[in-house]
Amino acid sequence: MNIDASATIKDIVAETPNAIAILRNFGISLDREEDRTLGLACHSAGVPVDDVVCSLEQGSLPQQETDIARWDDALPSNLIAHIVEKHHAYCREELGRLEQLLRTVVHTHADRHPELRRIQDVFIKMGTDLKQHLLKEEQTLFPMIVRMEEAHGRQTAPPRFPFGTIANPIRMMILEHDTGDHQLDEIRKLSSNYILPADTGADYQALLEGLQGFEQDMKQHVFLENDRLFPRAIALEQAGIVSRSAHS
Repeated sequence: MNIDASATIKDIVAETPNAIAILRNFGISLDREEDRTLGLACHSAGVPVDDVVCSLEQGSLPQQETDIARWDDALPSNLIAHIVEKHHAYCREELGRLEQLLRTVVHTHADRHPELRRIQDVFIKMGTDLKQHLLKEEQTLFPMIVRMEEAHGRQTAPPRFPFGTIANPIRMMILEHDTGDHQLDEIRKLSSNYILPADTGADYQALLEGLQGFEQDMKQHVFLENDRLFPRAIALEQAGIVSRSAHS
């Protein structure tokens, strides 16, 4: 998003990584400023709006956009290695950490904030599904894509798969991505865009920051698969089919 003085705190927190920590470092009270513009919130806190905008921009979008752009022309095998080593590893680590943090925060705060129980239910269901999803990609789909890339490099016929076209498992992965996206949206709405309630403390803040970071990483992760890796895999298969037909 375009961050300027007219942007609302609610929108900035929803779309900008590390926004909660950055705004709090400037003394901006999120629980009171959620619906106000950044300009008004900075005025209330007595801080220069340009300094806050600069910190928000440096802490989020430019770095993410650069990271995504690095993979625009990468070989599928290199992109797969990046996805597994960075995003899959992060996902597994954070699922365990956030599930434990949720148990603590629910135990401490759920009497006053019953929405936490629904957040916990959604997150645990999403985590269970994600763990299976990652295994299906790492053990089945990704190795098949690498085999197609290798065949293309050798100019040999692409491998034949028992499920037919590679588009079939890709379609299933995209459907699972959509389900996860809906679950993340529900968590964000239940948490009021990760705004910290006034009557809570550091454990609750750590949970919200963790959930926000998880959502942002998942969006980048899914973009790299849906919009970069999967179209290339389908194109590789189609090129191999054309080549095989030409030589038959």
